[in-house]
Amino acid sequence: MSGNGAFIPGRGDVILGGNGLPELPIPAGTGGGCVTSGPFKNMTVNLGPVSLSLPGGVTESNGDGLGYNPRCLKRDLTDFVNKRFANASSVVNLILKNKDINNFQMTMQGVPGSGDIGVHGGGEFRAIQSHL
Repeated sequence: MSGNGAFIPGRGDVILGGNGLPELPIPAGTGGGCVTSGPFKNMTVNLGPVSLSLPGGVTESNGDGLGYNPRCLKRDLTDFVNKRFANASSVVNLILKNKDINNFQMTMQGVPGSGDIGVHGGGEFRAIQSHL
């Protein structure tokens, strides 16, 4: 839905996890800047972030996240996570290999602390979005 952000070269990985959990590096995608096409082109967001991890180990915050902070909507589309966690084989295995709802849910959502974000996470993280 909507378009990608303008390409910003030289960005590092986005790191999921940390704080005692295994880190999962996700390579930067093909955007990163303000959304340039689609229905969210030129959209202004006004709140947050409370704390947002950015490529290169940088964290951006705006106090409590509730202060007025107008800026463009940024988006960084990537297919890395989808290809790794939500590919056709992962979906088929999710459906065929889990014999009870607990195993199905844990496989779909990703087992906490395993470094595997599951089929659901693979679909969710296809767009690494930031609202900076």
